[in-house]
Amino acid sequence: MKKSHFGTVIVGGGIVGVSTARHLAERGHSVLLVDSKALTSGSTWHAAGMLAQLKGNPILSEFVQRSVAKYSELGQDVGFHRTGSLALARTDDRWTHLRHLAAQLDELNIPYDAYEGEDSLRRLKAVHPLLQTEHFVGALHIHSDGIVNPADVTMALANEAKSLGATIMPHCKVLDFTVAAPDARDPAPAFEPRYSTASLRAVHAVKTSKGDVSCDNLVVAAGQWTRSLCSRIGGIMSIPLAPVSHQYVIFDKVPGVTNSVPVIRDYDGRIYIKPEVGGLAVGAFEDAPKRQPLSRELYEEDLDKSLDGLERAMESIPQLQSTGMKASVHGADTHSVDHLPMIGKVPGSANVFVACGFNSQGIQTGYGVGQLLSEYVLDGRPVSFESDASCLDVSRCNPQLAESEAWCQDRALEGYGKMYSLHYPDLDWDTHRDARKSSLHDQAKQLGGIFGSVPLHGWERPLWFDPTLGYSREPTESMTFDNRNSAWYHSVASEHKTCREHVIALDMSSFGKFELSGPGAQTLLQWVATADFSGAEKGKVHYTQFVNEAGGIESDLTVLPVSNESFYCISGAAAAHRDMAFLVGRAAQLGVDVAVKDVTDAYSVLAVMGPRSKALLSAVLKDLVSLEDADFPFGTWKELGFGRALRVSYVGELGWELHVPYGTAPAVLRSLQAAHAALFDEPLALGGYHAIMKSLRLEKRFVHHGHDVGSTDTPLEAGLLFVNAKLRADTPFIARSSLLRQKDEGVSKRLVSFSVDDPTVTLLGHEVIYRNGVLCGYIRSPGIGFTTNNGNAIGVGYVQTGVHGSAREVVNKKYVEAGEYEIAAGGRRVPARVSFSPLYDPKNERMRDAAVGETVPLAPQPGKFAFARPQSSGKLEARKA
Repeated sequence: MKKSHFGTVIVGGGIVGVSTARHLAERGHSVLLVDSKALTSGSTWHAAGMLAQLKGNPILSEFVQRSVAKYSELGQDVGFHRTGSLALARTDDRWTHLRHLAAQLDELNIPYDAYEGEDSLRRLKAVHPLLQTEHFVGALHIHSDGIVNPADVTMALANEAKSLGATIMPHCKVLDFTVAAPDARDPAPAFEPRYSTASLRAVHAVKTSKGDVSCDNLVVAAGQWTRSLCSRIGGIMSIPLAPVSHQYVIFDKVPGVTNSVPVIRDYDGRIYIKPEVGGLAVGAFEDAPKRQPLSRELYEEDLDKSLDGLERAMESIPQLQSTGMKASVHGADTHSVDHLPMIGKVPGSANVFVACGFNSQGIQTGYGVGQLLSEYVLDGRPVSFESDASCLDVSRCNPQLAESEAWCQDRALEGYGKMYSLHYPDLDWDTHRDARKSSLHDQAKQLGGIFGSVPLHGWERPLWFDPTLGYSREPTESMTFDNRNSAWYHSVASEHKTCREHVIALDMSSFGKFELSGPGAQTLLQWVATADFSGAEKGKVHYTQFVNEAGGIESDLTVLPVSNESFYCISGAAAAHRDMAFLVGRAAQLGVDVAVKDVTDAYSVLAVMGPRSKALLSAVLKDLVSLEDADFPFGTWKELGFGRALRVSYVGELGWELHVPYGTAPAVLRSLQAAHAALFDEPLALGGYHAIMKSLRLEKRFVHHGHDVGSTDTPLEAGLLFVNAKLRADTPFIARSSLLRQKDEGVSKRLVSFSVDDPTVTLLGHEVIYRNGVLCGYIRSPGIGFTTNNGNAIGVGYVQTGVHGSAREVVNKKYVEAGEYEIAAGGRRVPARVSFSPLYDPKNERMRDAAVGETVPLAPQPGKFAFARPQSSGKLEARKA
């Protein structure tokens, strides 16, 4: 090997590896790419080569959009053809879902046509002459989709990379890595839920069959071998993915088929049909795939696995019934554990990055992914993407689950089987449920809890309560896209009303909890957080965001100072490990010493919320603490004899969270139940996460990271204005210059609330918002306004200017309220009311005034309504007392 040092060594010569090499080299970075075989010899060479921009996830659509633009520049030399594509629906529910997904095409300015109904669908003959349209109820025609030759486009990008200065060495096998932790006293032989700046692992050199080379960064984009390669490094998180086999069948030439014939995706038939050198290729995503070993070679042909799909293809294109099958391609692809790829820095590492688990979408996303990964390596974060990429972080997954080969394999197989399934809003995973359960799980189940999961973290938690349904997990058959016809609507309405008007207990144990400690902990928080930690006053609760250099929100969480070197942090159920990785990475950059430890499983969290929460908790805690405003004001916490009490609220009502050791929570709940029965002569109601997430917090516009806020949104844009105190105080922190500039210029987008009065409308998320007829954003979180909108749809989203080339304007209260709004829902635009302030209690009076419950009778009174959960029905119903 002529050169002994490179800025970045990339392992993997498929489309993602060469794209990353090309983008790094374009920016003047020194790159070496190695592969143990020839380039494209993994899953790239046998990929189907389709380019579909309708993804159901904005960042994936943006990847494909960039790939299509690049591949079209390369043209027919790489087999690119702008065929367009047809997304077909055989059922009304599928058509509802496709129309919903089409909103993201509007958002990205991708042109398409919609066909609905018999007469309209007949016109598809002009688009695809061979298609029998009578089997379908609706179709989307996306004009700019296409096909490409996977091997040719990969080699073209490899040639570009070399012309830009990258070194590419096929047939160069990685033998080992030279690895060191910054502190030799902490060699970290295995990744643990507690890690620190001292234990970050850095790869300094790569040993190969053609010599050793040192490096500043390592990128592993080796498909199904990424997991095993990274395991050699030691001390970093296991990469959660597994191989799954996919097969497509190539038919002989079919009269009338050219490369101008659109690709068909028949989702209900679980198939795609693409032009293939004058013939057609049919690929099927069977619902019960079998496990296969790692392999670069093709597996044996297995037409049985494709039989149902082939029958559907011949039904839709009858010419295939008399056309011979020329070949089958049955090869390994790499799937992640949640339908999304794994991209970014690996937790526990200082300089190791991965891009893998593309779920049969590597070719179509490859060019965009390479650009994103190059930005992670050189900039530390995405800088050119409009969509938030945090949903792709490796750290989104629980590291203990990721260690399990069985969990990774079973989730990958299940994900493959659900690729073309109908994705209802409440569709959940089936494998490896109950991996983690709250200590209150059994009590919740006895009281009629209907459970869902936090898929990448194993938590089983109650979504709503109704013992009359006879099941503890909702079957897919009862799921719907219509909130009012859902199995949970009336139960959630009752839980919501109980919280607003009485008191309810919420098991919030799945929320992530971790400890940040070390001599640099306070300095780190003061640098990355929007709240002021200069005093680190014990007893104070800090609600804050962690931000990046541009002011983008990387985390949204609550922090309790325990001492100047110890902080208890509360984050989202799926966010804690990402937050931990962010803190340790930033501490390393800042040069301070910290450690983080996941304590989620050590503590249960029981939230007691509602205007009568003070009366209930006082009966239980009267000998331990006073709950009066003067003694226990909002935004503070106190030690109890059996845990901690926090006066905070995620639902917008008076209440306290009790953080107690895992095993003591059942006894605490029993004490609350007994006290409630004595005070109110009725059982204490329990609530689930649907009431919290779909309604209570949305009426208050309490944000949810990854939905309402993310790395492309700033606190000023989200209306989280307490950062202004830090800006006024001239306090140095990571985003100071960016946020000051934005404050001076005024924001061009703002998070606001919407209400739809039409009771037939259900918002699912990502519906496009129009202001005065011009696209201005999309719904980030959808829900229901049981208190604020008569049980009809509400949502939060950004009103944004400068979209699709429109003029940039400052978005303030006056601008927002001067517009008339519509939301594209269910294939039509419906009027919507906008609110610059939260819909419910915009001055936060109810959760800040401990006396609020004293205005509510503590027992049923004549002419008043009391809300109880009768044992007979399990439904919380209003009754005339």
